[in-house]
Amino acid sequence: DVLRMTSRDEDEFSKMSRCLESAIQENLLEMDGKYYAFPHDLVQQAAYERLLDEEVLSLHFNVGLQILKNASHSITVENGSLPSTIFAALEQVAIAKDLTVSEPTLRVTLATLFLRAGNRYFELAAFPSALSFFERGLSFMCDDGWDLNRKITLQLHDSACHACYFNALP
Repeated sequence: DVLRMTSRDEDEFSKMSRCLESAIQENLLEMDGKYYAFPHDLVQQAAYERLLDEEVLSLHFNVGLQILKNASHSITVENGSLPSTIFAALEQVAIAKDLTVSEPTLRVTLATLFLRAGNRYFELAAFPSALSFFERGLSFMCDDGWDLNRKITLQLHDSACHACYFNALP
């Protein structure tokens, strides 16, 4: 159950279940198999607009992290191709670009995944997308990236330069 996987404890799960059930009874949500969905785009837009900007960023970031966590069995940091769920997760994390991530291990992991995804886009000659992913990866390395992980930081810079070249950017 997706809801159970994202909740932190049973009390939170019970509260969330009651709220979701109430939203279903008011036709604000509907069940689509085992997932919740909005019955109309305007309902989704209204719910989204009620959130503060920081809440939206945090929501997207946490959704991305949860997808990564659930898909962690299918990725290896060093080699292998990335499943499509990883790209979806990274898109969610990228939406939250203004959030600051302070944990070094998470920063390196995300930077590495953005590097791998950018490399995949580069292989497909999708140079604007590749550049976007390389830049996002670099944003996780911040000012201390060279000390944090020199290899990943160098690869991100090098790959971003190549993507700029193929995008005909200065």
